[in-house]
Amino acid sequence: MRSLCSILILISTSIGFAQEQESKPSIYDQGMEIIKKDGVDAGIQFFEEHAVQTGSYRSLFGMAWAYWVDGKLSEANKICAFILKKKPRPVMEAHCNYLLGHIAIVSNDYKQAKVNFVLALTEYKKLERKGDQSKTLLGLAAADILAKEYHSADYYLDQAESLNEEVGKNLGHFYHLKARSAFGQGMFQRALDFSQDALNEYEIIGDHEHQTNAMIDIGFFQMLTGNMKDGLETTYEIAEIISEKKYKKLSYYNAINLIFAYKCSGIDNQELKDQVSLWINSQEDFFLKSLLDFALNQNCP
Repeated sequence: MRSLCSILILISTSIGFAQEQESKPSIYDQGMEIIKKDGVDAGIQFFEEHAVQTGSYRSLFGMAWAYWVDGKLSEANKICAFILKKKPRPVMEAHCNYLLGHIAIVSNDYKQAKVNFVLALTEYKKLERKGDQSKTLLGLAAADILAKEYHSADYYLDQAESLNEEVGKNLGHFYHLKARSAFGQGMFQRALDFSQDALNEYEIIGDHEHQTNAMIDIGFFQMLTGNMKDGLETTYEIAEIISEKKYKKLSYYNAINLIFAYKCSGIDNQELKDQVSLWINSQEDFFLKSLLDFALNQNCP
């Protein structure tokens, strides 16, 4: 298997690389389908084997996307930087900036994320790509929510909602962000309502992992609105699903529900708090840290 460095060197010497030369279905489409069916490792291997052969920035971007999904942020960043340096077509420039925005979010650099998302949004508007505009507006909203700029986040969400009505995209992520913004502003009942909307949307497309995430939110917001019994039942139900599906990261988010419930029952489960803290430190998951701090300091209903 070639290293990323050798792949980029080979690509940089390829003749006519800047032009799309792929047959249908494209290498990009095939790679994305492999990720869906066989997992990200198989997708990365496919893109690494075919990126040099295709003569296409799009297939190379597919490899960057696969690296990002796999948590290899440095590799994804290097590929996008390489593509942007080559002055690609505007749509590919927008795609790279969109991905760089998400890389910045995971790196907890919310200011840089907004810079990249704005660059992507500007190009998408010129190209009249409304679906891409919508998802980029959601990226801007996510960055603002993590930066606790909730009014700005709501502004972007309102714009995304208008576009979604035109393009008919699934609204699961939109409602998830609406719930997060409402939660940040202390509107727990609205957060609960939006989380239920998110769950309904994810069920439509059969997105089980995001359904699980929405149910974690529902359990937490049920507790915050005074319904501890239903909140605990939801949390225990989700714990079984997480164990079965092996959603490791989500297990720590579900643990926040338990930590809050234990506290309100007068139980100090230090071991669980230590486990969550270790995950936060190892993953630099600042959002999870904010939830832990909230659970430990929020008054019980």
